[in-house]
Amino acid sequence: MRASLAFAFAVAVVLLIPSIASSGSELDDGVLTFNEAWTLTRQHSPQRAAAQAQVDAARFRLQAAAGALLPSVTVQSSYARLSELDPTAFEIPGLGSLQMGEAIPNMYTNSVEVSQPLFTGFALTQARRAAACSLDAAQQDARLVEMDLEIALEQAYFGEVAAAGMLGAVMQGIATITAHRELVLKLEEVGLATHLDVTQADTRLAALEVAKVEVESARNLARLATHFLTGIPLGTVFAIQETVDSRPTPELNPGVLLQEAYAARPELLALAHMVDAADAMARIEAAALLPSVGAQFRYQYDRPNQRIYPMVDEYDGTWDVSIGLRWTVFDGFAALRRSQAARREHQALARQLDHVRDLIALDVAQRAVEVQAANGRVVASTAALRAAEEYLRVAKERYEVGDTTNTDVLDAQTAETEARVKLIQAQIDLRLASVRLMKSLGRDPE
Repeated sequence: MRASLAFAFAVAVVLLIPSIASSGSELDDGVLTFNEAWTLTRQHSPQRAAAQAQVDAARFRLQAAAGALLPSVTVQSSYARLSELDPTAFEIPGLGSLQMGEAIPNMYTNSVEVSQPLFTGFALTQARRAAACSLDAAQQDARLVEMDLEIALEQAYFGEVAAAGMLGAVMQGIATITAHRELVLKLEEVGLATHLDVTQADTRLAALEVAKVEVESARNLARLATHFLTGIPLGTVFAIQETVDSRPTPELNPGVLLQEAYAARPELLALAHMVDAADAMARIEAAALLPSVGAQFRYQYDRPNQRIYPMVDEYDGTWDVSIGLRWTVFDGFAALRRSQAARREHQALARQLDHVRDLIALDVAQRAVEVQAANGRVVASTAALRAAEEYLRVAKERYEVGDTTNTDVLDAQTAETEARVKLIQAQIDLRLASVRLMKSLGRDPE
């Protein structure tokens, strides 16, 4: 019975979904639509919150890198107490004693310094570029997290929808065989059926009861996954929509699909941004080989001000402006080797882009094939269900007039139940295949 496949599918869903602590959530009308579940999942997801925190951190690093291009202002203030000393005095013939300043035990210093880098080998502009690329990469990583969340929720939510549909098919089969068993019992009473016919019906009923338990378990597991994803507390009672909505799929033109994926896949875009960041880092390392030039303005307001002679115990202000050049002429080739290493790291990342493009091409092709196959299964399963329904109708009518056997009726009922289950599974497979295709193209969740 295909219901066992649904059970295995739901188990896989739960195993694939990371544990998420549940939080409170209220449902206004007791019905949880998929869009509502998606909103709750985005609000609740720790993975999404962590990805957004990484985006915020990258944005702050970009702001810090941009700030390094601006002047820096430093304010300093200090106090020092000196030991008591007699002031220095000189004897000048004919003039007497000349005292050099006065003994000042308390020293107060206050200064404001403004520094501005004038040339750093373009290290500061490259640092800002690297930070901007890191921010872009973090944003693409956040997009990927949302896509993965959507697929997890699709599997959980519509896994329950599928299980509910399969349960309905099984219950319908149980009702049909139960009614047939009642007919067989009446025929047995008049000698037109045997006890073997009754036991055959009982055997089919038992198999359907087992399938019912399996499908109910699959539904419960899918509901549990939905609880964990959305943060709805366990025990909260809610209903879900009863049908599998179809997802629009693009025209399955391999060239068009691949170009869209190359332009929008977050993994590829994130890696491209990291390649640009690596290039910027290599340029920063190369900047260490060049001289750096900076300017500084300083204003001193000290008591006493040691630039004023002789020193007196009162506040005085002085200022100075300077331009400095610093150039490490030789450091054992350390800066050169760091620059070479950074350039090789950039080249290694750039080579990975080609590999990721190949993986994306394979992924898009596989997802397109899955959608085609799922579409075909839906069409074939629909036709199979119609045929099985007609088979069951004819078998029941012929049995009632004694023109066929009990086994034929039971086989027809089993075929009808299995065809109904297969159609439901084909429909859920088509929806999930469409969602995976959208992710492979880099389309954001709706």
